[in-house]
Amino acid sequence: MSLTAKSHADRLVAVRASQQETEKRRRDRNSEARRKGLKVAKKALIRDGWHLMVTHVSGELQAHGSLRLMRMER
Repeated sequence: MSLTAKSHADRLVAVRASQQETEKRRRDRNSEARRKGLKVAKKALIRDGWHLMVTHVSGELQAHGSLRLMRMER
């Protein structure tokens, strides 16, 4: 995956969100959409069930749990 013109080797990491977090995100999204008079896209509701991260961390570091540690620090 490449996000920049320099073609860095990026990784998209997807970790499933907890049921509580997913429900909260969807409630918030639906509430905001109602307030603005918009429809919520099904893809957006699906994305709400995931933590999505783009990183340059190598597969080797990723295998050692570094991403989990980074996530916990947030």
